[in-house]
Amino acid sequence: LSSVNQVEMVISVFDDEIDAYWWVLFTEKYFKQWLTPKTLKMTVAGLAMKGPTLT
Repeated sequence: LSSVNQVEMVISVFDDEIDAYWWVLFTEKYFKQWLTPKTLKMTVAGLAMKGPTLT
């Protein structure tokens, strides 16, 4: 059996300096790739935010 190279996806940190629309689309793509349960999406997204975004 040959091994399949998987592309590693990482959620970028949202710090209010990048476009929020792009970040949401990219984050949804990440969730779809890793089959993230709906119950974990908010937790994971919250951990990927920093700065004034959280206030």
